[in-house]
Amino acid sequence: MVIGKWGVIAVIMKTKTAREKVEDYELIGWGNKKVRLSSLFGEKDELFLIHNMGQGCPYCTMWADGFDGVLPHLEDRAAFAVVSPDSPSVQQKFATGRGWRFKMLSGKGTPFSMDLG
Repeated sequence: MVIGKWGVIAVIMKTKTAREKVEDYELIGWGNKKVRLSSLFGEKDELFLIHNMGQGCPYCTMWADGFDGVLPHLEDRAAFAVVSPDSPSVQQKFATGRGWRFKMLSGKGTPFSMDLG
């Protein structure tokens, strides 16, 4: 896990030799669909999980723009998702307006953001 000035970028590995146990958070996807953190791996053994502080953070928006540009390359290697404290409806409107293609989830009402920094 790499902790940066503007949030957390976590690379979580789905192996029995993981160094740190991570809670299987229940996050909220678009349409208010509940999504378990463990389900984000899909068929991949690694997950890039980006902690984004939401639409009010210009730095997080800049980073998200950049991640969207290299998304196919990232997804060749690992699963990829962005989590922010914004509600799913706010995320969807903002992401659609910026043309983002990656999976976004809301941590609103969960301890995710506080627990992971």
